[in-house]
Amino acid sequence: MLTPKATETPLRLGIFGAAPDTGNLGVSALCHSVLSGLGGRINDAALTVFDNGRGLRMRDYQRLRLTRPVSHCGMRNSRRIYQHDSMINMQLTAMLGGTGNANLNALKNLDVALDISGGDSFTDLYGAHRFQTITRTKQLLLRLRRPLILLPQTYGPFANISNRKTSSEIVRAADYAWARDARSFEYLKELLQGEYDPRRHRRGVDVAFLLPPKKPRAIPECLTEPTREVVGININGLIYNDPVGAKQNFGLMADYRRAVVEIVRQILRESNCTIMLLPHVLTPTGHPESDLDACLDVCRQVGKSYSDRIFIPDANYNDQEAKWMIARTSWFCGTRMHSTIASLSSGVPTLAIAYSKKTLGVFETCAQGHNVVDPRLLQTEELIELAVRRFSERESIRKQICATLPKLLETAKQQMDEISSACCALSRTPEAVF
Repeated sequence: MLTPKATETPLRLGIFGAAPDTGNLGVSALCHSVLSGLGGRINDAALTVFDNGRGLRMRDYQRLRLTRPVSHCGMRNSRRIYQHDSMINMQLTAMLGGTGNANLNALKNLDVALDISGGDSFTDLYGAHRFQTITRTKQLLLRLRRPLILLPQTYGPFANISNRKTSSEIVRAADYAWARDARSFEYLKELLQGEYDPRRHRRGVDVAFLLPPKKPRAIPECLTEPTREVVGININGLIYNDPVGAKQNFGLMADYRRAVVEIVRQILRESNCTIMLLPHVLTPTGHPESDLDACLDVCRQVGKSYSDRIFIPDANYNDQEAKWMIARTSWFCGTRMHSTIASLSSGVPTLAIAYSKKTLGVFETCAQGHNVVDPRLLQTEELIELAVRRFSERESIRKQICATLPKLLETAKQQMDEISSACCALSRTPEAVF
């Protein structure tokens, strides 16, 4: 347990880019891993999560074993500039002296800001609005002269030269920056433009490797008294529900929809396993990113002949409960990257179907790069064949993971120790003058 030096009041820490109210369990996992890591290391830390809610709120996190409530503060990239949680309102209020906006005051009162950009959103890959949301937060914090730590994340790519310049300015101004894998670390060093400092710019691992699992309130029957081996599969609604858009936006060569349906069919035909289809983005049905809609469609296509061996858990679960369920599978195949981090960190043989570079880098941190298949580079039949082959090799893959996992988890713990020490070392700086 660390104690903030030279202060009698709790260290006030703000967490950005990990709002736990998006329905994306991967982003929630980042938030809760950081809360657990900091709260367990810094004595009496006063933590604030900046999310998509309204106003200022308090929440208990007993499931993370935090001893004090966590503040939540709204901060949104909204055009409704009359609302105090609008970033534009906060920027204008700061320029006019910074009074009358409680949300802005929550930023100004921070001792240290920690930003994780949703893990993989510090890029213009997802469009202009997402890029603005990710960068405006950091720019406002830097303008307010708040010490800024960029938590382990992916950097880039940037298609737009102006966006790359903006991002370079941010990483060079940050007090510390961690990358979550070797590939992203090299990209970070490029953005630093010769200002790389090994004391401040670090290579690490994804913080969600340390997410504590939690037993679900409603445990699926097949996990309560398993009579069959349980295989877990996560299907990404973003690219399943809109195959034309997926091909255009991400350059997919393989037919992802047909591939995942056939993978499920072949595993059911060639084994006696039960398959758990696990949504990891819990948006309402009908939403274009709904994993649940994708899972339901797979069940329809597979047909009634296997209905007793394929199921979808009740959607009323959180990120920790999802990890608990994933940890009880004998093999896991996921397209949402943080669903696969939940399985890897639990020692489960894992295959990732990746549609961006971020997944390969993270898998390489635990010597599992060969268990990433990329539908941008493979034809449909190749993807299916590789996935089914990896399923048949699951026991040998388990041994590989178990050999590397202890060292990886120790690295993750040391990384959180270093981040906590950096928070305590950063002194509070004067407020910005506009």
